[in-house]
Amino acid sequence: MGTASAVAFAAGIVRQKVFAVYLGPEGLGLYGVLASLFDLAVVLVLVGAPAGLLREASALVGRGDPQSVRVVVRSVRGVLFGVAGLFIVGAFIFGARIAGRFELPDAWVFVLSLGLPAVVLAATSEAVLNAFGRIRRLAAAKVTTTLVSLVVMVALVTVLGLHGSLIQIVTGAWVAALVSVVALRGVVSGAAPGKLAEHVSWTRVLRPVFALGVAQIVMHGAANFNQFIFRSLLVLGEGEVAGGLYQGAMGLSRQYTAAFSAALYVYAYPRLSRRSSDPTAAGRELARVFRFLLALGLPAALVLLAGRDVLVAAVFTADFEPMVPLLAWSLAVDPFQICVLVLAFAVLATSSPMASLVLGLLYEATYLTVFAWGVTGWGVLGAVGAYGVATAAGLILYGGYLMGRRGVPLPPSVVVRFVVALAAAGAASRIALTPGGRLAMLALAAAWMLFHRQELSAAFRA
Repeated sequence: MGTASAVAFAAGIVRQKVFAVYLGPEGLGLYGVLASLFDLAVVLVLVGAPAGLLREASALVGRGDPQSVRVVVRSVRGVLFGVAGLFIVGAFIFGARIAGRFELPDAWVFVLSLGLPAVVLAATSEAVLNAFGRIRRLAAAKVTTTLVSLVVMVALVTVLGLHGSLIQIVTGAWVAALVSVVALRGVVSGAAPGKLAEHVSWTRVLRPVFALGVAQIVMHGAANFNQFIFRSLLVLGEGEVAGGLYQGAMGLSRQYTAAFSAALYVYAYPRLSRRSSDPTAAGRELARVFRFLLALGLPAALVLLAGRDVLVAAVFTADFEPMVPLLAWSLAVDPFQICVLVLAFAVLATSSPMASLVLGLLYEATYLTVFAWGVTGWGVLGAVGAYGVATAAGLILYGGYLMGRRGVPLPPSVVVRFVVALAAAGAASRIALTPGGRLAMLALAAAWMLFHRQELSAAFRA
């Protein structure tokens, strides 16, 4: 999964370059609004069900009843396809009005909605692959989806420009659906031949899945809703160029954090779920994840900080040069935002859905408040700076709950490494991009990895 995430990160860099060349800052800002709208619809359609499906399917496999997974998947998909259908009807009726608010062609919102059924197929298939431990298949499916979608995206955007960027969102969703369904073939039926457990009722199947899903939808739905509001406020208040600069800076951060968190989710979430009744065991698992994350995440951030101007020139165009100072803030925060994401799904795995619901709302409300304040006072720089303040709030909220209310311990050595990493990232973000400054950041990254060489070696051997 780490390899798959690395491929996705590299593809994201190529995607940013193509968008920068063929859309420019103005077009990239409008694309960001469209992408956020689609992401928000995806979260509302899925209702957080993949997380609940993964937990329930894993439990059935653990109890020696893998055939019942087919009933669970069919039941969950039936509900989600119904929700997706309602969204498509709504987009057909109200899509033109929504598109008009952003001066977009009337049919664009409806076209976006046609990708929602594909998201249902892909998300549920990937959850089942993970539940059965078919990680290599899951990783291969994600790599295949990434590469095929990238080729399609390049063709559409280079030929159709902004219209092509819209269409590639939908085609990417259907590519992911087709590949994941093919990867799932034979996994359930070949796990344990026997009579299908048709006696499993819809009520028993859907209640635990969607109870956990409500918490998941708040975590992702509120985040995507905030991103949609953020980009809209910037485009409508600061202008489309400012929106494009923000989209470019935070787009790089999302690629980076997603590459880490997706792989860590596949590894840590099922293991933390199995240790939900034992806070000490959950603490050991969480400490293992943090040690690996800090050992690898901080050097990656330092290298990116040292070459952030080169990164902008390579991935974007000269029009995006004002983005370089913004990256000094966002790249330094990224490793700690990944820690927030890990803490969030640790709460989801080990606590009640209500805990995730409350913490998710508090975190996103804090982020929205700080963003509005930052944009009002400092424009796009304040918008990016709000990312760091929100990350600090997330560490306090999720970490405080786990270690305080749930009693999940973290060893002092992990806390010390975290504080040192925080200081190193903060200092690196203030170093000027002179030859000496770049060398100092690269030397610090090398020294950090050398200090953690045994940790990294053991992790990759495992």
